[in-house]
Amino acid sequence: MQCIIWGPGHINRAHRANEWIGLDELDRAEQFLRRIIQWA
Repeated sequence: MQCIIWGPGHINRAHRANEWIGLDELDRAEQFLRRIIQWA
């Protein structure tokens, strides 16, 4: 099965004790997901 793993934020900050994302990153992720949903 082919798949894509994707999420907001920078990979260097992911899966650490102090993991975080900025609100601007969250907003961009929301916009991207909305476009994917509309496309599908």
